[in-house]
Amino acid sequence: MTLTVLASLGLLLIPFCGMAFGCGCTWLWDGAAAHCNVFRPGPPDCPWCAHGAVAGTVATVGIGGCQLLLAFLTLNRTGRTLPACVVGVSTLVPAAVFFAWLTRLLGL
Repeated sequence: MTLTVLASLGLLLIPFCGMAFGCGCTWLWDGAAAHCNVFRPGPPDCPWCAHGAVAGTVATVGIGGCQLLLAFLTLNRTGRTLPACVVGVSTLVPAAVFFAWLTRLLGL
């Protein structure tokens, strides 16, 4: 279950970054962050890529933590792995939206 949840984070977080910030980040097999506007001179710069040690890491750990927390709570309550995986994977989008909003709110 943990591997499934973390794999969804690794697979979907970079394209979500591109969608949330319009920065050019895309799927892993399509270049991932290689096309991000942080690599072009001048603003705007993607906040998660530009502040990778701060915003990107905090967002990644926060999103993954939310996913794992809800997955383990579901597993503990139901005793079933499949619903726990579904909850963990589906938590990525609302958690990522929250952390993208928080990043914008903090002005990063």
